[in-house]
Amino acid sequence: MNHRTSGSSLPIGKAIVGFINFKSAEGLSARTVDTYQRQLQQWQKYLKW
Repeated sequence: MNHRTSGSSLPIGKAIVGFINFKSAEGLSARTVDTYQRQLQQWQKYLKW
């Protein structure tokens, strides 16, 4: 898998934080947001990013 990033790409960790913040602001339940966060962190760990 190619892990190269271009100068304009957003680090995956920051993208996850932004997504979680956006979903919280949308008014989703805390449980749903927590589930999103756990799943994305597991995905990030799996990819070793």
